[in-house]
Amino acid sequence: MARYVKISTFTVLNPIPEAEIKKDRPLYESVKDYLDRQLKNVLADKPDLIVLPENCGKQSSFPERAQEYCDSGSLYLFDYFKSVAKENKCYIAFSRYKKMEDGTVRNCASVIGRDGEVVGEYHKNYPTVYETEAGILAGRDVPLIECDFGTICPIICFDLNFDDVRQKVKAKNPDIVTFHSAFHGGLMQEFFAYDTRSYLVSSLQNIRRSKILSPMGVTVATTTTYTNWATAVINLDYAVCHIDYNWAKFAAAKEKYKDKLKIEDPDDVGAVMLSYEGDDKTVMDIISEFEIELLDEYIERSIKNRGENIENIVSEKEKNI
Repeated sequence: MARYVKISTFTVLNPIPEAEIKKDRPLYESVKDYLDRQLKNVLADKPDLIVLPENCGKQSSFPERAQEYCDSGSLYLFDYFKSVAKENKCYIAFSRYKKMEDGTVRNCASVIGRDGEVVGEYHKNYPTVYETEAGILAGRDVPLIECDFGTICPIICFDLNFDDVRQKVKAKNPDIVTFHSAFHGGLMQEFFAYDTRSYLVSSLQNIRRSKILSPMGVTVATTTTYTNWATAVINLDYAVCHIDYNWAKFAAAKEKYKDKLKIEDPDDVGAVMLSYEGDDKTVMDIISEFEIELLDEYIERSIKNRGENIENIVSEKEKNI
């Protein structure tokens, strides 16, 4: 059964243009005004989820005002995002520096619900050496955050490089990974989406292009040279399958379900994504009906098959015949 969700992502300047900054008031108020103008570019589209970059409110060109951000600006912008989410009945996912009750600090991705309240938070598992030298501690877990349209796992910037973070995310099986970052990550974005079988929404700083990627690592929407926001509608009723042993089953399923069943081939990887746009059943119902093997199932079967056919094991069997 189709599960559509509309997502918007941004590339946000850091620092914001000098002309935007008013010297006679706290820096974070100027940042809020800048972000408010940016958000208006997508709010008319009524997105379900808005994704913003790592520490989009912290201005890296003003290190002498970093403490101001941690002490006041982060909370000020946190309250601002809560009010925007509530007023527009949407989710907002963004990264901020969060001061804990014991006085320590985390690089925290907060997901705000349609009611303006926090529905879940993630603490960056791999802060950079620069961050830890500034007193930011590493998080331990990768929570699965429940939204009314599906599930989210946030990750932040440097996390993209580490296998254990990706494996934690994969084990949670989220519909969407939100990637809040100051760096792009290049091909690692596509690989992360493909390996976790999740949509990945990147939101980056400065001129780097933010994207919405499919579970096949294919770009669904992207910011551009001229437009620093992007919006797309995606269907979360999907599954990733290998092509081996499935071609005839794909054809039979397509013949029965016609244009309601989408089969998307990204080329090169030997796998496709199935999604269903009807409201009478789910894509997993169709996979069960035609006994289509999922990619992860095929990988598991191949690992088991190898274990039963390793050269030394086969040789020992032959000796005993």
